[in-house]
This record gives sequence, structure tokens and C-alpha cells, in this order.
Amino acid sequence: MYSNYASFIKRAEIRIFEQQQSLEAAPLRSSQLRAGLAEMASDTRNSRWPSRDLKYLIRATDSNAI
Repeated sequence: MYSNYASFIKRAEIRIFEQQQSLEAAPLRSSQLRAGLAEMASDTRNSRWPSRDLKYLIRATDSNAI
């Protein structure tokens, strides 16, 4: 993740959702970004994660976030 606001970002995470799922719902998975990078692996043996269209959101907060 590149941002010209890096000095203002206290925490950032990537959140994975079903294609039709609301971004306000609980994500299927999330991972904290560290130095602009996140690591997330899917378990292809798990039938819960078949091939499908997903969407993602990067959520960033500053030190004033609740």
C-alpha cells in the first residue's frame, strides 16, 4: 500500500468480503498492514474457500480514531 499520508496513519488493515456483501458487515478475513504489506493465505483444502469473486477494502485509522 502506498500513501502520502503515512505519518498520519496509525493502523491499517485489509478486509476481504464476498462480492455481494456489505462493506459494513464483518469481513470474511482481515489482516493488519505493516509497512504497507499484508500477508494472507487461503486454505484451498477447506471447502469454505472455493474459487469465487471477492472484494477488498483497506481501512486506515489515525491516532484520533475511537
